[in-house]
Amino acid sequence: MKVIEETIRLGGRLLMMEEQNELIGTAWITNNGRRLYLHHMGIKPNKQGRGWGQYLMEEILAFARSTHKQIKLEVHQQNGPARKLYEKYGFAELEGYQVLINRNTAK
Repeated sequence: MKVIEETIRLGGRLLMMEEQNELIGTAWITNNGRRLYLHHMGIKPNKQGRGWGQYLMEEILAFARSTHKQIKLEVHQQNGPARKLYEKYGFAELEGYQVLINRNTAK
């Protein structure tokens, strides 16, 4: 809960979608002062394909517009449905950049 509170305090947002008191989708957006970062967006598998992802993406972009900041995300190359949704809403590959990660930080 502290992570969520800190995210919101720093200008981020946690979006949650419910249908008949059931949590069906979430999006977690942080704000580093320069841009927004969409860390997570998900719709429950049994609710996918019904337009909920589009609705959530519209809420995400409305939030981004309200902050006047660009929004960045990462998506797996093989996640075709997510890539198609993001591209529909104007997301494109950031040419010249490659994502790097160090998973071996326990020394």
